[in-house]
Amino acid sequence: MTFELISVKYPNTQKERDDFEKQKKRIKRMRQLLKMHSRAGISEGHVCGDCDHLIDIEYNTKTYFKCALYGDSRCEATDWRKKWQACGHFKNAQ
Repeated sequence: MTFELISVKYPNTQKERDDFEKQKKRIKRMRQLLKMHSRAGISEGHVCGDCDHLIDIEYNTKTYFKCALYGDSRCEATDWRKKWQACGHFKNAQ
């Protein structure tokens, strides 16, 4: 997995501010994944969406995915992505 460096400049327009906020959220989400990978390693060929530790929580008619091992703070900070590469704790009952 490779990461590109992000050049940061002060956003002047509304579009630039929106893009900047999206980038900040993306970086925060990637920190979550990297934390799990550093703790448990990487499970090659698997994604979090296939793992038994991924749970779905319904709130206000929307579904949010959380990793049971990472924790759930009931906010966006612990939302998880099904497409992420699974960590070494990958477990599938199939």
